[in-house]
Amino acid sequence: ECTDASPGHFATTGSTEQTACREGSFANGTRNDACELCPEGYYQDQPAAAACVRCAAGKFCPVGSSRELDAQCEAGTYARLTDRSGDPECLDCPAGSSCGGGAAPPSECSPGSFAATAGLSECASCAGGTYQGESNATSCLPCVEGSYCAEGASAPLPCVAGSYSTATNLTAAGECTDASPGHFATTGSTQQTACAKGSYTDAYGQGACTPCAGGTYQDEEGKTACEPCEAGSYCAVGAAAALPCEAGSYSNRTDLESAGDCEVCPQGHACTTGTVVPRACRAGSFSLGSGNAECEPCKAGTYQSDAGAADCVPCGLGSFCPVGASLELPAACELGTYANATDDDGDPDCFDCPAGSSCPGGAARPTQCAVGTIAPTERMEACDKCAGGTYQNDTGATSCRACEAGSYCAKGAAAPLPCEKGSYSNVATNLTAAGECTACPAGSACSTGSIEPTPCSPGTFAAKEGQSKCESCDPGTSSNQGSVACDECVAGKYAANAGQSLCNLCPHPLSSVSGSTICSICMDDYYLRNTSADPGDIFKSPTEYCKPCPPNAFCPTNTTLETLVVPQGYWRASSSSAALTECRSFGGDGEAGKTRCAGSELDAGFASR
Repeated sequence: ECTDASPGHFATTGSTEQTACREGSFANGTRNDACELCPEGYYQDQPAAAACVRCAAGKFCPVGSSRELDAQCEAGTYARLTDRSGDPECLDCPAGSSCGGGAAPPSECSPGSFAATAGLSECASCAGGTYQGESNATSCLPCVEGSYCAEGASAPLPCVAGSYSTATNLTAAGECTDASPGHFATTGSTQQTACAKGSYTDAYGQGACTPCAGGTYQDEEGKTACEPCEAGSYCAVGAAAALPCEAGSYSNRTDLESAGDCEVCPQGHACTTGTVVPRACRAGSFSLGSGNAECEPCKAGTYQSDAGAADCVPCGLGSFCPVGASLELPAACELGTYANATDDDGDPDCFDCPAGSSCPGGAARPTQCAVGTIAPTERMEACDKCAGGTYQNDTGATSCRACEAGSYCAKGAAAPLPCEKGSYSNVATNLTAAGECTACPAGSACSTGSIEPTPCSPGTFAAKEGQSKCESCDPGTSSNQGSVACDECVAGKYAANAGQSLCNLCPHPLSSVSGSTICSICMDDYYLRNTSADPGDIFKSPTEYCKPCPPNAFCPTNTTLETLVVPQGYWRASSSSAALTECRSFGGDGEAGKTRCAGSELDAGFASR
């Protein structure tokens, strides 16, 4: 039924009243039989106190202090112990820290600064072209390729899109090298990349290449302009080659953008693939209607003496009109021959048709073989189409040409057709169809008519085969050259923009989770003081929001003020307080204080106390 002494008081055995603790001492809890002296670094200037107050920076407080004392350690030193006279022992400030004098303890150099030797009063900023991402450093590191480091940098900053660098001593973005015309560079690039076929840049400092406009093309890499499309062809946006007008159409313009822009071949004419000017049907042949690729020979019993005809005329009675007749004949030369003169009996002299031409017989003159066809020998009544995998772009030919790499040639081809976008051919010159071109492998892109796949540039990828262009990596990811996928940025790094070739280090003291586009959590040994802060504000002012872990607390990555880990034997007033106080004995055995003040260690699973 005796009354317990209240906090800040004590009562000895047989006491009739409690006694207040004097200045410089305290009594935590109830039922205390003695007061404790304030420990070194703490003081109490009021009687009847339940706890002591931490000594301010620049002050000195020995054991049992009832007030703060001025310490007189010089700049570059700090006070650690007190001799019998009551004065502090001044020690040299350790390397990696600064000491302003007085009683202030050493202050670790922050990221972006260093102290190379002991006894320094201030930390020096890292020189331009170097950086330091850690605290308590004694030197700075060279900047990394593709980045620059301003004075006092805590992390390298990537060269902006349109510039690159292999140097490790740059101090500003303006020192990165601008990509030259015909090239581009993504954010953080260590080299410039030539523009792919079908694109260009015409100025310095470009972060991407511009596709060729419709009606133009570019069949080489690293170019500063596109070429006008070719007559008889069309060029879509981003064309790497001019595509010939389809059979049955033609064009003499050099600005067409699609096959539909080619003009329809007129009646009485023929237009093979890639025709510039319609070819009038020769005498003995015709073309009915528009859009015809070839002229048809007049059927037996009909003839046509004019060129450019839409039909043939029936042969008169008593006359002879073989297939392809250009006039009514009183007599007929055999197929594969032609009439050159008439002897005294009125019959024509028939001669062998020359190679490179065809002779349908009768009195028809030899006709040179059209493009896409040949007559390899004499006495040919009709020209043969070039076999698949070959072509012939000249008239009167006796043989066909081998198809070209990057193209295919169907039967009767007058010109090679380029492999479609997403495919290529670098060896075979005997392809007969687009399907025989090789699919572009994953990790690369193939424009129309490609001979070789073009590896995806850093910061881009092609996930599957058959792609005509590479896609940019999403923010939060990056890739190397020739990638089939983008890799998430690892924890502690970020990629704010699409198409980055490298992930950037988080500025000290920030960190991030994998795949981050911004750094907005605190690294180990720091805590976030305001969880409602905007991530962008945290990134801009990291040291304003991330604070060093309080003494005796634990702060793993992504710790906030509310989630501070308080070890057993310590306590804090609330989850919004960063001050930890050591638990004192409640009486009984020496572990009573720890037992009754459990803290919030990580493996205990408790909220902070």
